[in-house]
Amino acid sequence: MAAAARQATGPSLVPWVLFGAVVAAGAGLWFGYPGLILLVVGVAVAAFLAPPAILTGKKDSNGFPTAISPGEQVAMNRFRMWGELKWRSITPSADWLPGWPIRMWWLVSLPLSAAALAFPSPELGEGWRLANALGVFITINVLNGALRRWTAPDDLCDGPTVETVITEVRREPKTIAALGGGAVLAIVVFIGSLIAVDKLHFGYIIDPMQPWHLATALALTALLTVVTLAVRGAALAKWRTMVRVRAEWAPRWQIAKIDPSPHLIDHSEHGPVQVDTFEAHPSVGSSAIYPLVGKITASVGPGSRIAVLESPNVDSQGQPVAGSKHPLRFRIVTFISDDMPDLCDPAVEADQAELLIASAASWVADATGAGRWVFLDAAAIHDAEPDEDGETGSGAWVAHFSQPDGPDLSWMRNNGLGDFGASVNGEALLDHKTGDVYLGALTQETTRFQDPRMEKRLKDLALTDVWGSRWGNILKMGAVQPRPEHGVYAEAKLGHVELFRQPFVVQQGMDPLEFFKLEPKISTTLSAAPFVSVTGFSGSGDRPGERHPQAFCVTWSTQPVASNPDKLVPTDGMGPRWVLSGRINQAFDAARLARPEVSDVRALTDRSSRGHVWEIKLRLYGGVTLAEVRTASQKLRQHLGSDWLRVAQAQDGCVIVAGADPKDTRKVVFARPEQKNRDFVTSLDWEQAFSDAKLQNSAGVLPRLAKSAVLPSNSQVQVLDFVLPGGTDRTMVKGATSKLQASTGNAFVEVRPSPLGADHVQMLVSREHPLPSSASVDWEAVDSSDGALFFATGVEGEPVGFNPKSDPHILVAGASGGGKSVSLQVLLYAAVVSDAEIYLIDPMKGGADFQFASPYSRAFAATVDEAAAVMKAVYTEVLRRRDLNAAHAVGGYRELPDDVRPKHIYLVMDEFTSLMQPDPVSKTASEDPEVEREREEGIAKNQQKAYIGTMAGKIAREARSAGVTLVLATQKLSAKMLDDIPGAGDLKTNLARMLMGNATFGEKQSALKSATEAPELGDVVPKGRGLWESTEANARVMQVWFEPSQATFAAKLEERREKLGVEQKLDLSPFMRSTESAEQPLPSERQRPEFQGEPEVVTVGEFEFSLDDLDDLDGLGELEDAVAESPVDESPVVAVEPEAVELAVAPVVVTEHEALPAPVYEADPTVVEQGGDLGTTLILAAAGADVEAYRDRGELVTLPQVQTTEADLHGWWKIDAALLALDAHPGTDTVVWVDSELDDEDDLGIPFVELAREVFEFEGLAFEGHAPVRSAQPAEPVAPAPKAKPKAAKRKLPDIESPDFAEPSAPRATTIFDELF
Repeated sequence: MAAAARQATGPSLVPWVLFGAVVAAGAGLWFGYPGLILLVVGVAVAAFLAPPAILTGKKDSNGFPTAISPGEQVAMNRFRMWGELKWRSITPSADWLPGWPIRMWWLVSLPLSAAALAFPSPELGEGWRLANALGVFITINVLNGALRRWTAPDDLCDGPTVETVITEVRREPKTIAALGGGAVLAIVVFIGSLIAVDKLHFGYIIDPMQPWHLATALALTALLTVVTLAVRGAALAKWRTMVRVRAEWAPRWQIAKIDPSPHLIDHSEHGPVQVDTFEAHPSVGSSAIYPLVGKITASVGPGSRIAVLESPNVDSQGQPVAGSKHPLRFRIVTFISDDMPDLCDPAVEADQAELLIASAASWVADATGAGRWVFLDAAAIHDAEPDEDGETGSGAWVAHFSQPDGPDLSWMRNNGLGDFGASVNGEALLDHKTGDVYLGALTQETTRFQDPRMEKRLKDLALTDVWGSRWGNILKMGAVQPRPEHGVYAEAKLGHVELFRQPFVVQQGMDPLEFFKLEPKISTTLSAAPFVSVTGFSGSGDRPGERHPQAFCVTWSTQPVASNPDKLVPTDGMGPRWVLSGRINQAFDAARLARPEVSDVRALTDRSSRGHVWEIKLRLYGGVTLAEVRTASQKLRQHLGSDWLRVAQAQDGCVIVAGADPKDTRKVVFARPEQKNRDFVTSLDWEQAFSDAKLQNSAGVLPRLAKSAVLPSNSQVQVLDFVLPGGTDRTMVKGATSKLQASTGNAFVEVRPSPLGADHVQMLVSREHPLPSSASVDWEAVDSSDGALFFATGVEGEPVGFNPKSDPHILVAGASGGGKSVSLQVLLYAAVVSDAEIYLIDPMKGGADFQFASPYSRAFAATVDEAAAVMKAVYTEVLRRRDLNAAHAVGGYRELPDDVRPKHIYLVMDEFTSLMQPDPVSKTASEDPEVEREREEGIAKNQQKAYIGTMAGKIAREARSAGVTLVLATQKLSAKMLDDIPGAGDLKTNLARMLMGNATFGEKQSALKSATEAPELGDVVPKGRGLWESTEANARVMQVWFEPSQATFAAKLEERREKLGVEQKLDLSPFMRSTESAEQPLPSERQRPEFQGEPEVVTVGEFEFSLDDLDDLDGLGELEDAVAESPVDESPVVAVEPEAVELAVAPVVVTEHEALPAPVYEADPTVVEQGGDLGTTLILAAAGADVEAYRDRGELVTLPQVQTTEADLHGWWKIDAALLALDAHPGTDTVVWVDSELDDEDDLGIPFVELAREVFEFEGLAFEGHAPVRSAQPAEPVAPAPKAKPKAAKRKLPDIESPDFAEPSAPRATTIFDELF
């Protein structure tokens, strides 16, 4: 194209080609051919013959020459148009379509094409009429489209459209006249066409078209052509203006050196103001045009003022988005300098006013170098209607801007508002809160506002200027000033004193704290106001005392106010809060703590009070913690000038309660509710005590009072429940008891678990100790008890008692003089009164302290042998009662029928630790008969003690359901002592404890389950004072009842109970050990023989055993320890030659109670079958168990599949069934049990196989347990016990003989168990 543009050309052939095409078309029609189609061919040929344009301008960035003049540009556009028509004229294109809005020339082409159908083509056929119509249609629309596009390529011309016609009809009456003229012309053409066809005899030519068809087409063509020509000028006016304006701006962009130059996309005129909208090249963008306003103004020339404004961006629907900036588009507003719009003129046009306001904002931004404001809207706020005198007044406007890139409104308020007013030839005020910018005649009296409140609003803005002047005197030069918020300005009264409060907002990025502590300087600008306070402004959050991040308040008074809380009289309104906020700020400043925020205040005193107490709720800031406030409480009190001050915890900070001393009842009168306010002050005293005791978490939070009450039976004792802060626990409070006593002046403080939860603690407090130093026995309480044994008075004022229903056993411990014996006396008395069976054991003192109970006791043991006999007798009774329970299918004796239910048994063992502790005995036999006799007596005595320990353990484990309670008493108790008792685990679990006297913590650990929970008794402990710990609660302080004379107990008992007769006393002789043997047998559940004849000596030969074998037997560990640790004789052990050993077995006697039948298990008679050599082995098998591997070892018994009784005496019902099978097979010495359930466990986690082993070994039988995994193969045996086969010998014993006794069945082989007991 460039080469073509540079070559020389001759005259254009285009007009001649087009003329020839018209002539050829006419000739074709004359000779009967579709000649009109030649019009299209002529256009195409002309396009190919169109000469190129000659361009003489400089080359563009692509190396092509450009037009230097408008003429060259027109020639270039014409050449491009013909170049497009080369192929567009002969191929379908968008020009054939009507477009939208529909083009009028396209409508004109339709009837004209229809008229072309009238020309026949006899040479080619009637179908070629369509070629004529197509030639007309294509020629009109192709040429129209090319002219629209290429007349001004940068401004596409749509030409006249249907929309143009509609618009002009509505706007211009001349268009309606043109429509009328066109209609008349159409009628004339219609009639003329009919006449012409008829007169010229053209009917045969247009046949088969009817004449009126042709007339109608021509008439419509005439009408549409007239209408199109009528609106063409209006349709092309905008386009012509755009072409003109674009031509004006083209050289200006070259002068401003903006390349590529922006593209004009719109032009509008608003009176003398012209607005041109451009789209910058993407490589430049609109943001690069704003700074070039000076160059653009110079290119326009003098007499004009230029503003470059933003053009709004558009959304996805193509709609402008208010307040946004288009990245490419911008607007240039041109004002005539001598004809600027005047905002003070009420008649100014709104569009001109908006353009001036938007332009003024841009001028201020350009002048200050700040970011640009984006104009949103503007509206008149003046009343334009004339008044009564016909005066219209002055004009005023309000405008709104967005600041996507520019400074906020406060910056404009301080830096550019004056220039803003000057740019619009009026005043300018700015409301930084609402974003309103007011312009025009704002303060003139001639201005009348539409909204009467506007005048007040503008006055507030003027007051803002006053504060601006004040801040200018306070702050450093150039500092950004805060803006007053007039909408929340407030006033209050404090008596006759007026208080004023003005909130301020600081600029974004500034901290309101920068204005705190400026009270002295502010006071000077307020005419030396006597009271000035700077505080935070309430934030938008829900938390009390929350500060607004960009606001603060200045509160002042022109008259003096109360100097401290003591003198501040309660009044309604915000006055007290404002004054106290100022005083708190001063106090925190003096204490060098960051200022808090007062969220609320409340007067705790009545207005009539001569001294006042105020509750001041604070939210802490600046990292200040509650602990720091507590530490500085004295400084705060001194600076406030108050007599009394307390600091309490709050959710978001703390509470300061300050004022007159509440204890001064002559001066302080509490407000209603008086008691509630008084309790609140009391709780603060406790919090202060917690603070003094350092009882707080890392954040300084103290326990908080949650509930207060008094004991119902002892009103002098307060019950206080406190909420513990995170990081503290009850033990910390308990450890600070002595400090709390000193801080609060309470002689008694007891810390307990709170029923409110683990995060609470309960404290019982009293000015004096609630327990008396000595308490007499409450005989009435003992008489009225229902099974409980009352023996002391508790802090609650209620009797303290032992309840055997919840506490199976009881331990009484205490040093000499602590009240242990007194406690036992009261317990014994209560037990006798309850009509229980009493068994007393006191070998150490011979029962001297309990003589009053001897007539009511079934047995009284004063020696070790008697103690062992009592233990054996009691355990025999335990077995009988267990059988009784089983016979009646009950779980405990209390469930038995009244006629068979036995009495509860109390087995009292005084100094039980000494009773169970073995004495030192020499390991070496002596040649001196007397010494050897004493040594043997010592060994026998130790064996008796071991037996006592064993029986104590068994009773502790097994006797609860039988109604037997152990009462164990001792002076000293080590941590290991209880552990050494067989069955210590069960005993300690079921043991209530009483610890008398002031014990050490180690002694508490030995005697109590929860020593850390035990309260302190104090430094001076009266006799009878101690701790009571049941199995259901922690230890509590008590005062044991004291009766100095046993005679009083005896007299009281004589009034209430009958003494036991001789026949009711227990004969211990059957249970005493044989004089020939020191060993005692254990009563067996299956063996209860009657004695007949002389003892029988059973010789089993020699065997060996080790003392290590005793480890598996309850209660025998101490025997070996005693022998090993004996200090008497350290000579080496002398081996004893093997001899025949005869085991002495003492008889077991059933007491006067008759033995009841044991529970019967129903079994299928087919389950017992004979198998192999019976021998003395009994094979027990679960139903369905595979016993083929064991069948030949003895007699097979299949156990029941289900339990047939509710009783469960040994922890597993199958053991009871096995024992019944054993009774049916006397002479058995080995039990082989095959059952897959042997590996299962009971509720305590003990395998059933271990329970079975213990029972059968106790019976003296060898035991094998096999737990098959429910398969055909037998399982490996579970630790089978030896069949009467002792272990390797470490020590050999001589033969001894035992007396004869008769058995109800065949004799049973003796075992090592029989030898030891």
